[in-house]
Amino acid sequence: MIKRLLHVQFELKMRCLRLATSGVVLIVSVLLCLTINYPAYGQWGDGVYRVSESLQWGPFHDVQIVDNYAYCSMGYGLEIFNVSTPAQITLHSTFALPGITEGIHVSEGYAYLAGGTAGIQVLDVTDNSQPIFQGEKDTPGYAWECIKSGAHLYVADGSGGLQVVNVVSPSIPYIVGSLNEQELGGWARDLHIESSLLYLAAENGGLKIVSVATPSQPYVIGEGYNTDGTALGIAKVDTIVYLADGHEGVLIIGVSDPLHPNLISQWNTDGIARDIKVMDDYAYVADDENGLVILDVGDPEIPHEVANLDTTGIAVGLDIYATTLFLANDDQGLASIWIANPAAPVMLDTYSLIGSVSSVWVHEDIALAARGNTGQLTFLDVNDPYDPQFISEIDLSANVVDVYYDRSVCISAHEEDGVYFTDISTPSLPYELSHFDTDGEATGLAVRDTCLYVADGDGGLLVLNITDPEYPEYLADLPMSGQAKGIFFSNDTAYVSQWDAGVALVNTHQPNAPYLLVEYDTPGLARQCVSDGSYIYVADGYAGMTVLLEDLVVAQFDTSGSVWDIKIDGNTAFLAADDGGFYAIDVTYPFMLTYQASYRTPGVAKGLFLNGEDIYIADQFDLGIYRLGTASIKPGYSFQLPGSFELTAYPNPFNAVVSINVDIPFSEKTELNVYNVHGQRLDQLFLGRLDRGAHRFLWDAESYPSGVYMINVIAGKSATTRKVILQK
Repeated sequence: MIKRLLHVQFELKMRCLRLATSGVVLIVSVLLCLTINYPAYGQWGDGVYRVSESLQWGPFHDVQIVDNYAYCSMGYGLEIFNVSTPAQITLHSTFALPGITEGIHVSEGYAYLAGGTAGIQVLDVTDNSQPIFQGEKDTPGYAWECIKSGAHLYVADGSGGLQVVNVVSPSIPYIVGSLNEQELGGWARDLHIESSLLYLAAENGGLKIVSVATPSQPYVIGEGYNTDGTALGIAKVDTIVYLADGHEGVLIIGVSDPLHPNLISQWNTDGIARDIKVMDDYAYVADDENGLVILDVGDPEIPHEVANLDTTGIAVGLDIYATTLFLANDDQGLASIWIANPAAPVMLDTYSLIGSVSSVWVHEDIALAARGNTGQLTFLDVNDPYDPQFISEIDLSANVVDVYYDRSVCISAHEEDGVYFTDISTPSLPYELSHFDTDGEATGLAVRDTCLYVADGDGGLLVLNITDPEYPEYLADLPMSGQAKGIFFSNDTAYVSQWDAGVALVNTHQPNAPYLLVEYDTPGLARQCVSDGSYIYVADGYAGMTVLLEDLVVAQFDTSGSVWDIKIDGNTAFLAADDGGFYAIDVTYPFMLTYQASYRTPGVAKGLFLNGEDIYIADQFDLGIYRLGTASIKPGYSFQLPGSFELTAYPNPFNAVVSINVDIPFSEKTELNVYNVHGQRLDQLFLGRLDRGAHRFLWDAESYPSGVYMINVIAGKSATTRKVILQK
């Protein structure tokens, strides 16, 4: 192993020497692969602010009716609707949140949201036309649903079990008690509370009953009731629990003796029972693709179906207000349904958003957005980035995943349906020019001269002549080792990201005869890459960002989500990192990657585009525009910015002694070291626990020669490095 490491280090140094003699200056660390784990920075923005959001999209996950308003948990946060006239659903206000908002509970002027990977978030909705962010608390699992009782919020946290959160001060929620998955006996999905007993739907454990008489010490009582299905939703009336049990339909369970629940009866629905509400003698079931199912449960021993309303979407959550049922219908939106006669429900109105945002391209003042599985392209005027304006849209084919602009033509990739060409010379009147059906799954596009290069999945690399985009012509194709996902050009070389087969370099000097030059494997799933001619920076899926020097992995940066896209501007790499949002990474020294900034976006960051100082993020649930910095936040937005993690040195350059300042956002075990440019540690300035805040250290370099040195700090799972120059 040591011989192998020495051999690799020698090879690396020789390559760096060759690059240095060609004019490339490097700061080299002996670390072959520097992997930095950096946390998700308080869920919001660190060194980044949001300019605007547009093209918001669902899906709708849950709904609660309070007075004449429907509070809906969306993929990207909260939407509030005026439903005083149920046949006319009107959007009232929105508030974007990080994570994927799953569940909602509104109580006493506050909206508590279960935010999936983001834990729980609290909004003040006293004035529900302008919700105000109050606070948040991450949870160990995946927050599916929550309910408030007294001073506590009870969170169904998936694999994290049950979490009990004190919300006396909504701006500083904190966990006071919990039951983990093993103690609970399943993944917590939904809950109902009465007095000191909590009734919980456990995904792989059925019904669990928990005593919360002392909220800080919850415990399971009795044996519960294990089911054959997947318990996803729960309701309770008197001494009966109604359990939405997935493929097993609805279970009716007696709990007059909470220690010994007993099955009364069961009704198998045709879909997947996801949520349930009971009013009078009827149970209303959100039954997935089977829509709304209504059961007569007047006699709980003999339930029977009285109605089934096809809602065309995936019914996942519901609530009832008077004679109207409101259904969260996933990507089909919010539906209002008249249920005065349960045997004959009537659809009154629906509110839906047209589709996700999977890719974006900006040309001058026009943003071109790919709208996912709707097959639509949407065009926006972004002359004022704070207020994007809709121009037009066009329907093409299903599942559009990438867009590219070339000579007044929008080129779009549609996976199995190939490539479309749309004339946007007049953006308000787009029209389809042509369509080219490819053999694979078109996912990535690049134009060079008059040729279009398509990353065509299993179809490899496809080359089309688009001198006249109305009549695209086949030129060539090149099979690849993996699935071609993305393309980047440097001169005549195409860098093709090929999923589990790494990156391939292809010579395209003659577009009708491309040929493979070399392939480099990566640790993850290569989705896109860029290159400066020496290094290749790869959006490497679950492996984060990978930096290659020829076939050597010289650095990695681990993000909290899978990296889908990458762009570089100067010495900064921007990463679209799925549910981790996006990151800005300093790549001045490719061997020593340094965290710069991040933003936990409301949805799932899939693609990005850089336009001057504006960073456009195709976030699936919306199109967001962001900028580096912390000032000039648009009025109306409320953020909780986390404490910064900073390392500074002054003076720099210095003579003999330099002052090093470390500012950490949390109390952490901290290590502060000095390295030379060969990665050898020279001094350890501190090892121990530092309190939150700023700390000052001095490094006396009197005994060291003039040159470049690296100051490195590791605090918990966070790390950063600064270069200092000693001049004597």
